[in-house]
Amino acid sequence: MATVQKNNKMAVKVYTQEYKGKDYLHVREHYTTPDGDLKPTHKGVSVELALAEELLKALAQVVGTVRNSPEKAQAMDESLKLALAAIPAKPTP
Repeated sequence: MATVQKNNKMAVKVYTQEYKGKDYLHVREHYTTPDGDLKPTHKGVSVELALAEELLKALAQVVGTVRNSPEKAQAMDESLKLALAAIPAKPTP
C-alpha cells in the first residue's frame, strides 16, 4: 500500500484488494477522522489488477503530454517534487 498526503485532511491511497475471487487495484481518496484514522471515500477508481499496467501506461502518457507543455511543466515539476517528498525513503541496509 502507498499513501500520498493530499492536504491536512485528505490522502490518496493505492492498494490491492480481492473481491469475488479477483484482485483489484484501488486508487482512492481517504479522509482523516477526528481520531486520526484514514477512512475511504467514494472518490476513486478500482480496476482489475490485470489492467494496472495498462492504466500506468495511460497515466504516464498523460503526464508526459502535460510535462511537454512549457507553461504547465513548471507547475508539474513543483507538484511532482511535493509528491516525491511525501514518499518515505527506503532504509539503507
